Amino acid sequence: MTQQPTYLSQGVNFLGFLSLQLGDLAGISTLAHELIQNADDGKDESGRLSATCICFDITDTALATEQQ
Repeated sequence: MTQQPTYLSQGVNFLGFLSLQLGDLAGISTLAHELIQNADDGKDESGRLSATCICFDITDTALATEQQ
């Protein structure tokens, strides 16, 4: 059973923020690499890697990721 995403309100212009922060990245493969690296850096309370799988859903209007 696929879990439905949770949407949270943003206190900033999220798309504008991402555009500024990611403006130097060259293409979708670089963006994917950065997101994977960030997930790899994440650890749980005991210091173990918290993500074992990452899924990307890339459309013209959104980028959604899911970590398992």
